[in-house]
Amino acid sequence: MFSNFSDKLTARLPGRFKLLGGLTKLLAKVADPTIGRVVASPLGKAEIYSVLGGTAGAGAGSITYDMLNETVGVCCNGCNSF
Repeated sequence: MFSNFSDKLTARLPGRFKLLGGLTKLLAKVADPTIGRVVASPLGKAEIYSVLGGTAGAGAGSITYDMLNETVGVCCNGCNSF
């Protein structure tokens, strides 16, 4: 998964950034088995769903709060919009 991405990235890098390509290959070798195990486990899946759900809920709450403030007449940066 990550190794394909790092190979494509390294192939596109200019000569002076080849060290960065080597670093991405190393990180990909470490990340592939670790991420694969986490995603495959039930606990890992639950954690991923929990984080995604919390992020979506926080975004929806922020949008709702801003919409209500605009409806009342208070702009987002604290000034009055008269």
